[in-house]
Amino acid sequence: MHNKTIVVCFVCCSSMLSGWLSQTSQAKNTLPYKQVAMKIQEDKDAFGQFRYLGQAHCLDKQYHFVDNQIFQQSYIGLYNLMHPLPRLFDSKKLIAVYDDFEHKHAIRFEGFDVIEQCRQQYDLEAVRQVYIEAVSNHKNYYSPDEEDMEGHMVDYLKSGQLNVCRFTDC
Repeated sequence: MHNKTIVVCFVCCSSMLSGWLSQTSQAKNTLPYKQVAMKIQEDKDAFGQFRYLGQAHCLDKQYHFVDNQIFQQSYIGLYNLMHPLPRLFDSKKLIAVYDDFEHKHAIRFEGFDVIEQCRQQYDLEAVRQVYIEAVSNHKNYYSPDEEDMEGHMVDYLKSGQLNVCRFTDC
């Protein structure tokens, strides 16, 4: 009798686990990545934030901050102000995008005006294409089980920003 109980519990748990995994997999497929990508590609504010974070990343590299202090503080500031870019895109994935861009479009830093040189690097025409590619790749977004992705995406598609009332009493 005891063995039958264990088998029944195992079958029930396996069934529940496979159902949960199936729902998680379906959630990823039902998130509106394509619609969000199309909208955010044309979002001037989000593109400005992308460039701003890139400049912060560039400064971290030039000042040899291994833990990306300037980038992280800038990212967190935008995140806390409820901007869509940091709420939708994983900071680690953005850092990889910036690393790749800076490697492919390296500029020679001369003199002491590193801030101006980083600004110029992220004023290049190539940044726009990198931005479009980055926001079009759903792997750069947070995963569906992180960050209330569905809510963030729905808010962004409706109004171009996040609904603060979902987080506070309005």
